[in-house]
Amino acid sequence: MLSFIQKYYIDPIVYGTGYNIFNTLTYGIIFAVMVFAVYRLLKKWKICIDEKFLLSVLPYILLGSVFRVLEDAGIFKSPLFVTPLVFIITFLLAVAALWLSRELEKRLKKSYHIIWLLIGAALCVLFGSMRYVKNTGAFIVLRIFALFVAGVYLARELKLTLLYRENAWVFLSHVFDATTTFVAIQFFPYTEQHVIAGLAIASLGPWSMYLLKIPVVLAALWVIDRDVKNRNQNMFIKFAIIVLGLGPGLRNFLRLMMGV
Repeated sequence: MLSFIQKYYIDPIVYGTGYNIFNTLTYGIIFAVMVFAVYRLLKKWKICIDEKFLLSVLPYILLGSVFRVLEDAGIFKSPLFVTPLVFIITFLLAVAALWLSRELEKRLKKSYHIIWLLIGAALCVLFGSMRYVKNTGAFIVLRIFALFVAGVYLARELKLTLLYRENAWVFLSHVFDATTTFVAIQFFPYTEQHVIAGLAIASLGPWSMYLLKIPVVLAALWVIDRDVKNRNQNMFIKFAIIVLGLGPGLRNFLRLMMGV
């Protein structure tokens, strides 16, 4: 048992050898437990999951990616900043900042959304400034991504309601992740560490990331939107899906820019 844990859990963290079927499943379970815990906490605090909430939490998704890339770059040299522990560190920071924001809201008479967003943005600037941009070629990601943004805008103009408002956020977060992976592997010497994505790319090429992402995300949105009675719960599920797409996508993009 000890050798199994060493091989499939500890060594991938210590030596950065990537993911396998065992730690992938375990990290998935950890993420699900954290999602449930966050939902219970937000429900206890009577926080509405709406577009303001989604906007306010974006800096903390970026912060988690910044932490991970700083570890990739060797600036942070601790397993605390390696998956899955970096999720927990970022989660605790975000919750602490949320609690502080709600307390300051009472004294400053300002919405906690703004305070929470500003705290997260300040943390991103503080830690993000520890590494500079080395590879401007990474901005090809933004050019490709802009095409998808334009496509989503056109779809909304044509009244394809599946991609309305927050659904567009969910969809584009995973398109961004797929785009960063495609660019990193197609144009730069990077490889895919995740098990399923690695198999798809090995068989079909880097473009298969879009094949993995787009149909699954659209199907998930369709299923979620069928339940019209639990708006707050559905918004939280969409938030969790955004984290799954935007978090890895931002890490990929930051690694490309910083030449890590």
